[in-house]
Amino acid sequence: MSAPQAPKRSDSLANWFFTYTKLRFLTRMRRLLCSNAVRRQQPPPEKAVDIDTGTDKQAQKAEDVYMAAKLEGPDGWMVALQRSVKRLHFGSWEEKEVAAEEIKKLAEQDLKRRKTMAELGVIPPLVAMVGSEVVARQRLAVRALIELANGSLTNKVLMMEAGIISKLPGNVAVLEETARQEFAQLLLSVSALANTQFSHTSARIIPTVVSILESSSNTIETEELCLSALCNLSSVLDNCRTLIVTGVVNTLTRLASVKEVSEKIPGNVGKLGCNLSRTESVGA
Repeated sequence: MSAPQAPKRSDSLANWFFTYTKLRFLTRMRRLLCSNAVRRQQPPPEKAVDIDTGTDKQAQKAEDVYMAAKLEGPDGWMVALQRSVKRLHFGSWEEKEVAAEEIKKLAEQDLKRRKTMAELGVIPPLVAMVGSEVVARQRLAVRALIELANGSLTNKVLMMEAGIISKLPGNVAVLEETARQEFAQLLLSVSALANTQFSHTSARIIPTVVSILESSSNTIETEELCLSALCNLSSVLDNCRTLIVTGVVNTLTRLASVKEVSEKIPGNVGKLGCNLSRTESVGA
């Protein structure tokens, strides 16, 4: 009887290799299926963004609450001013408009605040806003500048240095009456510098003042503001010829029949006549 033969080594290796390959394949498939299942269970990216947005909103709300608490303190106006200055210099147009409105309210309080605001550099960006093509934005800046100019010669000088005259609209007369009145009030403020180092630039205010004055729909208050500005401007010898060229004499003659403003007419005409005579004598 012959002894049983041992299985061939090559067959044993082949079976082992087949089993090993099968196990590796199954393991990889199991990992792949598990990975897909985990991905399906994860929230979509949009929800993650929503969570971040919600966190940002909560942070902004917390900051607003913190700022409101500081505003209620004794130095609350300074906190508000710092916030407005930041918006005015670095914010969007919408933020600049909000800042201009807030600066106007703060400047109404007292002269000390107005001087502090000027030192923080609010005047140049407000002057730049006057040159905007958006009327509502213009008016916000003009209102803030009117308050800043109140009682402060330094602030008026800063406005002139920032180029307020070059930022005036080309045709103020087409604006609505309230807007014309605001521009007239601002021009009256800066016309007080007519006898200072800015006398050579004050003549550039004259056409705008006369343009407002010639509008047929002005209120008495607007006309009084313009006449007061002309009174300041006519006191400068070099401005007389500019005033005559703009036809202001005819406008003053027309307004002489208006009882409410007629008292200001003789002063303007008198200064014009006196300075014009001096100009002619100098020329002779």
